[in-house]
Amino acid sequence: MQSWLTCTVIIVCIAYYLYIPIPENAAEPWKQRFTYSAFKVINDVARVAGVLGFSKINVTRSGLGFYPLLDWLISKPIYDIKLVDDVFDGVKVRLYYPRASEAKLTPAVVYFHGGGWVFLDADKYDNVMERLSTTTEFITIFVEYRKAPEHIFPAAFDDCVKATLYLLQKGENHGVDSKRIGLAGDSAGGNLAMAVSLKIGEQQLKLPPLRFQVLIYPTLQALDLTLSSFKEFDIPARQECTLVSKGLMIFWLNMYAFGHLKYTDSFVNNSHVTSASKKRYRKLVDPKLLPEKYQTVPNDDVESSIPNVHNVEKILLNPYYAPLMMTDKQLQTLPKTLIMTCDIDGLRDEGYILAARMRNIGHDVKHENYKGMDHGFIWFSYYNAFKEGNTNFSSYVKTNM
Repeated sequence: MQSWLTCTVIIVCIAYYLYIPIPENAAEPWKQRFTYSAFKVINDVARVAGVLGFSKINVTRSGLGFYPLLDWLISKPIYDIKLVDDVFDGVKVRLYYPRASEAKLTPAVVYFHGGGWVFLDADKYDNVMERLSTTTEFITIFVEYRKAPEHIFPAAFDDCVKATLYLLQKGENHGVDSKRIGLAGDSAGGNLAMAVSLKIGEQQLKLPPLRFQVLIYPTLQALDLTLSSFKEFDIPARQECTLVSKGLMIFWLNMYAFGHLKYTDSFVNNSHVTSASKKRYRKLVDPKLLPEKYQTVPNDDVESSIPNVHNVEKILLNPYYAPLMMTDKQLQTLPKTLIMTCDIDGLRDEGYILAARMRNIGHDVKHENYKGMDHGFIWFSYYNAFKEGNTNFSSYVKTNM
């Protein structure tokens, strides 16, 4: 009797620890609850490791290896894909070759991964990349860019530019049709894809133009962290029900830009840029471009609390770091675009704003919002939205290649 009571108490305690309230509009509540709980465990293990003197970042990097194993256990995907690890102009890449592509030059998608410029790698994206290559029958090239905080901006951006330019110039050496190349990325990778598109478009090199860019819940700006989607998750009850809350975004933006967290309080108070800069660039990050239910009135009178803030702004307002800082003229240089956003995501609003700005200048843009889904859904194979998102992604790629 005592052992049963002990087991019951243990189960209740575990359930209490893992319980996370989820939004009412969650599309796949039990699966999403599992995702949140798993990340809660990883975060708490990393937090304890930090107290014991270990690197929280490195422990988290290791803990995230749990998901490829989960993919295998749940879905056991079998794809007829050949994997080749290579180096493009000093940048590590992994190529995914559909068997049908081996005897001919084949279109390719260059993919930049998410993880806040800090986490994840090719091993953790194999399932997504193999599925994309299988459904499109195109080659997929995964870029292993350098990570923050060990390598701060523009290291990751530079790596992605170098790998893309190499492929445009020498794709035939790897079975790639250099005239049919598109870019894609999720989260931080969406940021990099858009920045790379701008860099290549501005250089006006005598190279084949990029066919498209697919931006999956992209990270686009650091000007305003008071957009409605950040406010929704800036309360204790909801911070653990999205993989991108305001607090997490502040961590990633600072790691990528500076490699440290000295400016965290200023970001929290939205005083990390000057009032003059917020007013000057407001038209690029304008809440009025959002659906009415998400519109807010920003307070741009808050002055910066950072000494030598203009040195900080040189990074935060750089369109290669924050692509939503592109002017309309710069947006015109980009290839046709698919933007994918989701409801339960701190980055939702900036994706909406980018789509609206592109439509306003007549850009060839398609915007899909996944209702009731959260940041990262393209990575979790046990979500129904994973299959839907990958199918839509692949369809867009095939149509526009």
